[in-house]
Amino acid sequence: MRAKAIAKGHDDELYELLTQEERHRFLGFKEPQVSGKAITGSVFESLFDAIIDKQQHNVEYALGVFRHSDGDVNIAALFDKALDVRSMIDDQLLELSTQGRWSTSQVITGQSRPSIVLADKAMAMSTTFDSVRSAIEVEWLAQPDETNAQQRTYLEGMKSKLAHAMSVGIRGEAKLRRLNRTLSEVDNVIVDTVLDPDRPTRSQRKALNGFRPDAYWFSLESTGHTSSLAVAHCFMLTERGGLDTQHSGRAILWTPAMGLEVFESVATARTELQRRLLDPLKRLTLLENLLPAERMFHKTYELGNFRPIENNLLLHRQQSAIEHFLAVCDHVRTLKLTGTEQAKALDALKRQPTFTNLQRAKDIGKAIATQQTLPAWLGMASFAEQQKHVEIMEQYRHSLSDDKDYLHGIKTLDVYVHEQLVSLQKTRFNGKFIDPNHVKVTPALAIVGPAQSLTEFALNHVNVLQGTGFSIASTHSKSLPPGLDTQAVRQLLLQLNIKSVYEQFLSEQMSGDSDAAKARKLRYFRQLPWQLLQEAHALKLQEQLSEKAFDAIQQILDMPNATARAAVKGADAIIRPLELVSTAGATAVKALGMYLVSPGKSVTGPHVLYAPYFVGSPFTEFETETGLLAALNTPGPLQELLIRRLPESNQATFQNLFKSTVGETTEVTLASTPIVGNVLECLYQDNIRLLKQMLGSQSTVTAQNDWEKAKELFSSGIKLVAGFLPGKWSCGLFLWQAYKDFKDSAQALQDHHWKRASKSFVSGAGQMITMGWMMQENPASTPAAATLTEIPAEQPVGAPQWSTINTTSAIRTTAQAYEAPTVELEKFQKSATDGTYRETTTTHHYAPVLGKVYRVAKRGGAWRMINEKQQGPILETAPGGQLVPAADAHSIHYVKAISSLANKYMTKLLAWSSLNIEATGLQEIHRLYPAKAQAIVEAMELARKYAFNSLHNLAQLRTHTPDTRLDIFLKKFFDVSAINSVILDKVKNAIVPICKALVDPGLDELDTERYVVGSNLSTTDSLVAFVLQTDQQKKVYFTELFFDPQLDWYKFSTRLTEPFDVDAHARATTLIHEFSHHFAKTIDIAYLETRRPFSDLISTITSIGVKKKTAQEQLQREALSMATPRDQLFARWNGAMSSWESLDSIPETAHIGKEIKKITGAKTMNDARAAFLDRVSPDLRVDTILRNADSIAMLISEMGRQLDPVPVTPANSP
Repeated sequence: MRAKAIAKGHDDELYELLTQEERHRFLGFKEPQVSGKAITGSVFESLFDAIIDKQQHNVEYALGVFRHSDGDVNIAALFDKALDVRSMIDDQLLELSTQGRWSTSQVITGQSRPSIVLADKAMAMSTTFDSVRSAIEVEWLAQPDETNAQQRTYLEGMKSKLAHAMSVGIRGEAKLRRLNRTLSEVDNVIVDTVLDPDRPTRSQRKALNGFRPDAYWFSLESTGHTSSLAVAHCFMLTERGGLDTQHSGRAILWTPAMGLEVFESVATARTELQRRLLDPLKRLTLLENLLPAERMFHKTYELGNFRPIENNLLLHRQQSAIEHFLAVCDHVRTLKLTGTEQAKALDALKRQPTFTNLQRAKDIGKAIATQQTLPAWLGMASFAEQQKHVEIMEQYRHSLSDDKDYLHGIKTLDVYVHEQLVSLQKTRFNGKFIDPNHVKVTPALAIVGPAQSLTEFALNHVNVLQGTGFSIASTHSKSLPPGLDTQAVRQLLLQLNIKSVYEQFLSEQMSGDSDAAKARKLRYFRQLPWQLLQEAHALKLQEQLSEKAFDAIQQILDMPNATARAAVKGADAIIRPLELVSTAGATAVKALGMYLVSPGKSVTGPHVLYAPYFVGSPFTEFETETGLLAALNTPGPLQELLIRRLPESNQATFQNLFKSTVGETTEVTLASTPIVGNVLECLYQDNIRLLKQMLGSQSTVTAQNDWEKAKELFSSGIKLVAGFLPGKWSCGLFLWQAYKDFKDSAQALQDHHWKRASKSFVSGAGQMITMGWMMQENPASTPAAATLTEIPAEQPVGAPQWSTINTTSAIRTTAQAYEAPTVELEKFQKSATDGTYRETTTTHHYAPVLGKVYRVAKRGGAWRMINEKQQGPILETAPGGQLVPAADAHSIHYVKAISSLANKYMTKLLAWSSLNIEATGLQEIHRLYPAKAQAIVEAMELARKYAFNSLHNLAQLRTHTPDTRLDIFLKKFFDVSAINSVILDKVKNAIVPICKALVDPGLDELDTERYVVGSNLSTTDSLVAFVLQTDQQKKVYFTELFFDPQLDWYKFSTRLTEPFDVDAHARATTLIHEFSHHFAKTIDIAYLETRRPFSDLISTITSIGVKKKTAQEQLQREALSMATPRDQLFARWNGAMSSWESLDSIPETAHIGKEIKKITGAKTMNDARAAFLDRVSPDLRVDTILRNADSIAMLISEMGRQLDPVPVTPANSP
């Protein structure tokens, strides 16, 4: 059978016996495995039952293909084809005349690819875009860059080619989006007409429905600029020409960042553009097209005028692109870099994508093709569901630490059997033996199966090769030991005793208190929920689980501790073992390893049976318990599984009960004993018992599936399996097929590099989702940017609700580092005052937080999550005494004074909808998070501006001109009477390495691996961004708070005295702070809240403004200076004790205290404080301040906020 499956000619025989869905799988077989099942009862009746079952599957398949094709496939023809089972009955029936019926040629692509033509078209177009882009890039990279004049001459010569590439790219996007129905035919025709390279000018353009479409470029207006600012690259098309809001028809906007966007009218387009200019993040898609000299920070921009493009649109826009690129290059030349640095920077600019839209068109083509390679249930799901599934896969990947599952390192069954066969031979044959893998066992009847090694033969189930004769022979030069014949082999197999010996070995490895056993258990607890959630979500998308059923499963898996789950409002699901009651009053009998997920009391909903290692789906939904009992009462695989899972003493009783009520209502009922502790603990212990039972199933006729599962479980490497193995690394057929279409991940799977394969697949699918969201967005529905005029009312922190929890949100997944998944709260002492639980043996404290269990400790007066290595998020108490993540943890933790700055409205980060998968490097971040990539680039540019200006202004301080802006600032900053050359040298030595790092051209390179978004890593105080001090690559990890700094108060109208990019400043200073850790070895002595706007910009026309400004100035003045009270210097506030704790006395900050003593040369912290507060010698104070990361961020941003004029030295009087 194995040979036939891949032998040319013979494979057709098997092909004809398969369902249409199975045929699709069969075509991909390279190393097929064959197993059989004994037929009980009438052979012909069983065969025809199987044929009817396959016909039903064909009908389901046909309906699925029709549904996923959005009605494009002819259902009548497809349905009729599904009824054709002639070849399954007798292939001679195919030779009879059917008058043409069943002669249609259906393309077998699987439900996942109802339109393989669409995938082929998309990939063909992507290939075209790539070839055009490659040709342009070769010529583009060859441009000279020594001078502007050389570049201009060269690029002007390329302009016609760039214009043609732009036409191919934008028209290509329109065609592809027409294919996937995100662009109408009317819009496609408009784009195709206006960008036709054969009719490039307005006068040559063809008319559409009696009107000629027009093209326009547009400008922006900004304070500080007397003339309009032309927006390069971009243009707008109007359906009927002109800018008449009522009669010009539809408007189509093209920008490099967003591609083609369609608006109902010119007025709608104008409104949307104006809205974007008011949004601090969305406006970057427009501002990136301004010349460097025109793109100013801390300015407001408004939409200017639209101007018609009369001549060649493509050449006109490419001319603007050339002018823009040359201006950017000239800006680099003004940075006064070294020759090598300048060459590197210009080279990096040349390697950035050209503004031809070819890359975007290629990405759209890949996204469409990718969708067709995915299983139908995933590829045709909504973008929100696709995002959910990919995020679950990403979390499962993260849970596979060190590429190990809970069975890793346990001796495999084949290794065990091999060792036993060698040992038994030595005993039987006086030390003589032959390697069992060199012994070939050949069945007497060829139809029974192929020859196998002795090791393989020993692992066969009793149903395989049962009662057949066989012969043995050596496949090696070494001959068989005398006496090793077939009878001896049978006796050796009887002596293997796999069940008892291997069972004992399993107990030693998985039970007990050894470190190895604890590590296995922890891996199981961390990995199983994500693995099961992935399987359940796949079943939901396949419509085998309802939304309610999946939600109940998600509650149990996301919040496995019943005590913690009960504290979340709306989390009503329960899980219980499947327990049967034979007759009224009888004792309930538990089925091992079978569970029911059900609604809680007073809640209606479905019941889901979870049956690990079942031959079918692990989750099966039933509307009622009666439906479940009816399924259990029906003869078949589920009933057989149930009987095997019952205690041996009860199996006959229930088997007879079910036999007596076939086709009737069974008198068996269900008991209900919900699991009140840790669900994962129950599953783990039951799983150990179940594995032992399965290991004894080799000789049980009805348990062949159990034995095959046991062999798969106790094997090595990643296996392609048709079923589901909870806790075991494996790859289901659907995902294997999808992985095969990603070259990198497919190769990685072959090499058993599962995590790398998964990363590649998730990244590819993530880009597909991102492109899908962007193409699906309706610009006209974008909400208007809010003009904040009043302070929202403060809302109290609310108790957790299940409806507000997103299981895959970044803030929830990054907290996994502090989870205590093996803890059972119900066994600990609960505090009546704060709701925490205390473990008496270790005195550790634990708390349920949003349904999960975390280890917590009180630090600085506030509860916070912790683990063995670090501190985590800060917690505060909600109504009812429950701990929840702090609404303004940044303010609460750092210092007492800053709490007055906090606007404690509830954060919405738990429900944050941004994609949550890891992206490393600007290129990948841009693919998965385009808006975040732009935010990072903006932060780099502003940080670079601060750095460049600060170096320039620092050089001017050497003139010792008194009372300049910086002279006054630095004297106050360091508490000195005068700024001398010694202090200036110290400042220079501190900031120059950081500034040089910020202006490093390498930061602009798309392939830089410096930045990471969406990482599951967590570190102490990782609230906005963080670095790892030992990281040789000097990466910066960004959290969600980096992109949403939650500083909205400052954006209210009249809150600041002049326009200010609040979020950009926060991100830029954060970047400087993190770079200082890497390049100046700074530490976090004190926090100055540098990310907030400069305090002198805060308006004081209102009382709240006065309070905000006073509080910020006080904080920044008293955080680390002579004004810092002695007891607050080098200390953290402890709210519980209402006092300040010295940094060296707090375990988590002891290393900072040690470094402070080293800087000041002191032996104690009191001596360090004395040295810092020395009014005579400021040297140690200056040194200490320059080692504080936030002080460096404040120093660079304040010094570089403007380019100071050259001070004028007064002339001496005659």
